[in-house]
Amino acid sequence: MREHKYRVWHEGRMIYWNMFRNDDTYLLDAMVTIDEDTDPRMDYIDLKDKNGVEMYEGDILGGMIQSIVEWDTDKAGFSPFVNFICINEEVIGNIYENPELLKGIVRRQK
Repeated sequence: MREHKYRVWHEGRMIYWNMFRNDDTYLLDAMVTIDEDTDPRMDYIDLKDKNGVEMYEGDILGGMIQSIVEWDTDKAGFSPFVNFICINEEVIGNIYENPELLKGIVRRQK
């Protein structure tokens, strides 16, 4: 079963939390008020990189091909993992804390 973990970029810092299911209710283990319009939420994609680091949406991966972990609605999966498994990839940053790593990466059109 997929773990429900999330993070949000909130007021210049990354906040992580888990979501627990209690019968039909979901409970969060974080005490912070977020605004979905200004505080982007990123899902844990239930994969780890070659070093065991959990991967979230918005992570920047380094390896054979530098890429960004993003949801691909057309393929109903996380890019770049929809078509292949990246066993030698590693998380080298994310789009909020390391915008300098975005240079040269072509982002998927949403």
